[in-house]
Amino acid sequence: MPDIDTGAQAASRAEADERPTFRAWYALFALTVTSIFGFLTYQILTLLMPDIKTDLSLTDLQIGETHGLSPAIFSLLILYPIAWVADRYERSVVMGCAVLFWSLATAVSGLAVSFITLQAATVALVMGEAAIKPIVYSLVADLFSPKYRPRANIIVYGSAALGGGLGMVLGGLLIGIVDDVRLLLPASLSDVAAWRLAFFVVALPGPLVALSLFLIGSTRRKGATINVHPRNSVAPIKPYLRKYGLIAFGVFATMGLFDFALKAFASWAPIMLMRIFEVPASEVGIKFGSTFMAASVVGLVTASLLTPFWRKIAGTAYVLRAISVAAAGTAVPVFLLFFVTEILHVYILLFCLVVIFITGVALMPGMMQDIAPAPVRTRIMALGTVVYMLAGGMGSPVVGFVSDQLAADPRGLIWAIVSVSVPAFLACAALAHFMEKPYRRLVATVGAD
Repeated sequence: MPDIDTGAQAASRAEADERPTFRAWYALFALTVTSIFGFLTYQILTLLMPDIKTDLSLTDLQIGETHGLSPAIFSLLILYPIAWVADRYERSVVMGCAVLFWSLATAVSGLAVSFITLQAATVALVMGEAAIKPIVYSLVADLFSPKYRPRANIIVYGSAALGGGLGMVLGGLLIGIVDDVRLLLPASLSDVAAWRLAFFVVALPGPLVALSLFLIGSTRRKGATINVHPRNSVAPIKPYLRKYGLIAFGVFATMGLFDFALKAFASWAPIMLMRIFEVPASEVGIKFGSTFMAASVVGLVTASLLTPFWRKIAGTAYVLRAISVAAAGTAVPVFLLFFVTEILHVYILLFCLVVIFITGVALMPGMMQDIAPAPVRTRIMALGTVVYMLAGGMGSPVVGFVSDQLAADPRGLIWAIVSVSVPAFLACAALAHFMEKPYRRLVATVGAD
């Protein structure tokens, strides 16, 4: 005799199959635009770094600190408070304000006169960007039912991946335009360094991006029993941390190791091309970014096609299995950097690397959503982002430190990138494999609760 569904089961299945509303798709569009803008502001800093290093007399370690660790540490001060506010008040407004803040910080970066002032502006920029990360996937989880959520997650992550490449391309084009137009400007501006003008220009779209987020309007949490507005309605997070905190930390540490290895490569690869192969910044931006975008498309399609396979062989831990395989696979093209002799070799390895790592990390948002109940989701994701950013933030300065020690070697930066990234990718693969069983238990327990 076939099973007879209860009313609760039928209602649950109906909610799982609920089609996204127009507001949900618009929100996804606004989040995509925001992601691309965020990567443009970040990538322009990478492309301008050789000129900034010369003007401000920076070391490689200071460059690494500007890219990673210091902003990550200071972001800890704002991530959880912002998540607490987002769980209590309207998330679209919180994100819009964060975009305005980091746009202002981007413009201020163009006024830097020393390492300290550049560091302060960069910290403010990254704090603004970091503030919206846990909110984005919390919002997606509430606007899209389980049936449509994986697709929405891949779109959001895909926009981030494509935004990284597009930000590099736009940054390269912008640097070329600024160089060409600067001499046509009034005398008060023509003498300003091109890298300073580039920061001013890239900050201009910020208010429009913020407006697109404000227009999302009010959002409703699916599955939450609380209203986001009343002051006394925020669910406590301590019971979750007492019961599941250690396993959740292992999941986020896996993500952090991946980001550590990736930042050790991605933050320095464009600089490596400019320094070792003497490629102009504008050319690096266009070619590096175009390669990254093309590989991202292939990686995202591959990730989507492989998802049923990962689900079949790993069940609810399918994301961890994908990350384990992707991390081990990504170590191979990074290791092969040791042997590059031409620029073309670097771009071929970059294409392979991006395709491989995206097949794993494109699925990562779903893993975070599955282990966090709706009433505390934003705060759990904020804590996870803290772990993720701290680990990822150390990748760039560690490479910078190693590079400074190898300054006498013309290819010292390549050695630094490989020696830091490859062990980290392999460690991530091992930890992801180890976390599969605990993760399955956590997902089952959270679902039962």
